[in-house]
Amino acid sequence: MSEKILYDVVNPSDPVTFEAKSFEAALGAILLVSNGNYAARPVRPDDAEEVPMFLLGMGVEEYFEKRGETIEGFVESHYDDIIDALKSFATVEPRERNHYDARLGRISDPDKRKAFIRNWDDKHRSSMNRITLRAHDLARQLDLRAKAEAA
Repeated sequence: MSEKILYDVVNPSDPVTFEAKSFEAALGAILLVSNGNYAARPVRPDDAEEVPMFLLGMGVEEYFEKRGETIEGFVESHYDDIIDALKSFATVEPRERNHYDARLGRISDPDKRKAFIRNWDDKHRSSMNRITLRAHDLARQLDLRAKAEAA
């Protein structure tokens, strides 16, 4: 699949969206960010299925057993796509995502991009959850892990 799917994170606090190459990448990203406490809906329902919520992590192992996988194996097999999805998290409503992406796309300096994301998050977030920044931190940690294993 070449076009990414825009997802709306179902959570009790702030509007958060992200893009994923597949349902599997979205599932992995949501599980890592929320331990299964959030769900995700594709903004265009025909694009993909919804990522389910696993309250307090209950049912996660059973879900993967039904798929014939382990959680660890699933994450490993979709590792790069999950990282890409985590990097795309933004505290923004679906209808404002194009505007956000256009502004971010004009910034090439990595430090300025990071500052823009942090400032945008601070201005548009009403809770202490910091879902977007948590997702970006997880992506950074997973990137570092991959680089260390490759060395």
